[in-house]
Amino acid sequence: MDGFTTNGVLILHPNKPWREVSVCGHIYPVRTPNIESKKRPRILDETNILQDGTLIDLCGVTLLWRTPEGLANTPSAESLYKSQALFNEMAIECRLLPKEPPKSVKERIYILLSCGHMMKLNILTDSLEGWSCPVCRCIGPIAELKIGKEPGFFL
Repeated sequence: MDGFTTNGVLILHPNKPWREVSVCGHIYPVRTPNIESKKRPRILDETNILQDGTLIDLCGVTLLWRTPEGLANTPSAESLYKSQALFNEMAIECRLLPKEPPKSVKERIYILLSCGHMMKLNILTDSLEGWSCPVCRCIGPIAELKIGKEPGFFL
């Protein structure tokens, strides 16, 4: 006899889609509202054995599984800082504000989500919607680019 938890236990192996793990450890496609859990086919050619970089979703809390070998091959903190410096160099500088913004406003790098171009901005507004890309002129929302500093999270 097998079953599922109320909110599901999901795993995402590298380069695979999300899968649900049953109470007995069998692998199934993720539930959808229009398919009853009894009718879902069991996936026999996939395993519940965790691999380096597997994401585990436990009722909305996502964990990252790393093996000792995977952690040994992660980038150093120095290489992460170099990557951040490279992003800073690559971003287009946009002078949308006066040349001397207030001291409290810090220049940040933003990515236009519609096209992927990066730009440096001194933003004095909370509006992140409806920005025009200075490179390709497409319009869309922007998001601040924040580089993580924990090497163990880089795959």
